[in-house]
Amino acid sequence: LEALLLEKLSSAEGDILDDVDLIMGLEDAKETSDEVQGKVIIAAENEAKINEISENYRPTATRGALLFFLMMSLGKMHTFYKYSLDAFVMVATRAINSVTLRKPKEIKRKATITFEPDPAEAEKPAVDADRDRERNDEDDENGEEGAQDDLDGQESEEEVEEVVGLSGKELAQRVQLLEEIVTLFAFSYIRRGLLDKDKLTVASMLALRVLVRSGAVQPEELLLLIRAPPDPSAPPIPESTRAWLSEGQWSQLKSLEQVAVFKSSTGALTQNLEQDSLGWKRWFAEERAEVADLPRGCRDISMFHRLFLLRVLRPDRIGAALTQFVTDNLGGEFIEQPPFDMAQTYEESSHMTPIFFVLFPGTDPTPTVEAFAKTLNITEANGRFSNISMGQGQEQVAINLLNKAARDGSWVMLQNIHLVQAWLKTLERALEYL
Repeated sequence: LEALLLEKLSSAEGDILDDVDLIMGLEDAKETSDEVQGKVIIAAENEAKINEISENYRPTATRGALLFFLMMSLGKMHTFYKYSLDAFVMVATRAINSVTLRKPKEIKRKATITFEPDPAEAEKPAVDADRDRERNDEDDENGEEGAQDDLDGQESEEEVEEVVGLSGKELAQRVQLLEEIVTLFAFSYIRRGLLDKDKLTVASMLALRVLVRSGAVQPEELLLLIRAPPDPSAPPIPESTRAWLSEGQWSQLKSLEQVAVFKSSTGALTQNLEQDSLGWKRWFAEERAEVADLPRGCRDISMFHRLFLLRVLRPDRIGAALTQFVTDNLGGEFIEQPPFDMAQTYEESSHMTPIFFVLFPGTDPTPTVEAFAKTLNITEANGRFSNISMGQGQEQVAINLLNKAARDGSWVMLQNIHLVQAWLKTLERALEYL
C-alpha cells in the first residue's frame, strides 16, 4: 500500500488536488491504516488477556510437565516402560475434556403458525379458488428452498457452544480440579502398563515429586531418604542399644541428624535414642511400626519424616508406610486399582493406536475382548472380527486382514505375537501406512 501511494505521488502531473484517483487512493489508504491500527490495538489487548488467563492455569501446566517427565523416567526402571509425547497429550486432552466448561446452546425451534381461512376466500367460486391455489403452490415452491436455507442457517448459528467464564475463587477451584483430574488420568494410564511390583514405587515417586514441586519437601531431604548413607564419623554405639540395634543402623541414624526435624530442642536423634532406649526398643518391636506411637522426642514428626526412621530401623514396614503416605497426599484411588475395564481402554485407543496385552501364563483376554466387541456389533459371524494365532506362515495373513480392517473398520486380534518378534518391525510399518 505504501509503495503504491509513493508511485502515484511520484507519477502525478500538475496539481495533485485535481487528481481524483489519487485523492480517493489516499482516503482508502487512511481508512485502511486506521482499520489496521485498530486491529493491532485489539490484538494487543487480546494478547494481554490471553497471557493473563494462561498465567492462571500455570499450576496445571506445571503438574502436566511433572507427570510427563515422570513417565519418561520410568524407562530406567524397566525397558518395557516406554511412552511418547503424543500419548501423554492424548491422555491430558481427554482429562481436560472430561471436565469441560463448554455448554451447547439450546436449539430454538420455530413455532408452527396456522391461519384460519378467510370467510371471503371460502365463499369464492370453485374455479377462482383453484386458480388462487395454483398460484399459491407456485409461490410456495419458489420460496420453499430459500426459506429452508434461512432456517438451517439460523439453527446452525444457535448450535454454537457457550464458554463459561470464571474468575476469583471459582477460577482457583477450576485450576485445582484440573490439576487433580490430569494427575489421576495420567497415573491411571501409566499404572495400567506397570508390573504389580512397581505400582507402589511409581505412586510414591509421584507423591514425592508433587511435594517437592510445591515446596513441602526439600530435595536434599528426599535424597537423604532415598540413600540413607551411614555417617563415617559416627561415635560408637551405646551399650544400652547394642542389644537391638546394629552398628550400621546407628551410623545411618547419625546421618539423619542433617535433617532439621531430628535436631529438636530435646536433643539430637541419637542422643534422644540413647536416653530413651526402652521407649525406642518398644517402638522398634511393634508389629505395625508405621502407625505406632513414636517415643516422646519424635512423637510429633510428620509422616514424611517418619519414613526416615522406618527406612533405617524397620525397612520391612516401608511398603505399608508408603501406602499410607500416598493415600494421605494423593488419595486412595492412587493405591486401589479398579479391575481392568475394556470399555475404558477402548476409549483411550484409536484406529492408529493398537492395544497390547502383556500376559502371564493362564490368562486370556480373548473372552473380554470378544464380549466388548459384540456390544459394538463386531463379531466373527458378521466378518468384522478376526482372531489369528500367530506363528510360522501367518505373517502375510495378518497383514491382509489389517488392510481389510483399515478399509471396513473391522477388528483384528493377533495372539502369541511374541513368537514372531522379528516381524514386529514389519507390523509397525504396516500400521504407519494404513
